[in-house]
Amino acid sequence: MFAERAAYQQTGGHASVKGAIVDDVALARQFKSHGHRSFLLNITEYVTCYMYETSRDVWEGFGKNIFPGIGRSYFLAALLTIFYTIFFFFRSPFSFTELLLPAGYSACLFYSSFL
Repeated sequence: MFAERAAYQQTGGHASVKGAIVDDVALARQFKSHGHRSFLLNITEYVTCYMYETSRDVWEGFGKNIFPGIGRSYFLAALLTIFYTIFFFFRSPFSFTELLLPAGYSACLFYSSFL
């Protein structure tokens, strides 16, 4: 996560979200509530990150973050479960990104509109 120092200090930084399970989402909400923009960008071409070593670690790590990350919405949780179940069992010959983006464009999601 990158932030301008002034914006980070104005929002109270990590101290303002110290009780949050998903601190990055909480910080993004803080930025938005103080009039700053936040973006979620796919930069996997430029960085490497190894968060988890086993499948169980992945399940536990994302399990604690997903529900709070979608605003504790049971509807969205059910929708995401159905969506990923379909894509897991019925894999498409093309990626999901190719469905959404014209050829030559890279994935870039504007996160602040969902917070």
